[in-house]
Amino acid sequence: MELEKLIAQRDAYAGKMVPLMIKIAVIFLVPAIIGVAITKIWGINFLYLFPAAFILSWSGVIYLYRKYAKEVRALDARIKELRNQDTHQETSENTEGSDAN
Repeated sequence: MELEKLIAQRDAYAGKMVPLMIKIAVIFLVPAIIGVAITKIWGINFLYLFPAAFILSWSGVIYLYRKYAKEVRALDARIKELRNQDTHQETSENTEGSDAN
């Protein structure tokens, strides 16, 4: 029962792709907008601000990736653990049944 629930929860991450893509787009858009605003307000060349915007954007994406990867790895580990328990239970039941014969 719990195994099916965990598998469904893991597979639900595939349905979260569109919101995730939107989050990534926002992560790239916000530093770029801030850089353009600084350029307009203080007259600093955007070429000097671009590396900072690039680093901030990719740092955000890497953080988001690690967060989701950690959650999926935890679900996969729990699923593997439950499958191993089921396999061991079936094996012990089969062994007990053959011992009775």
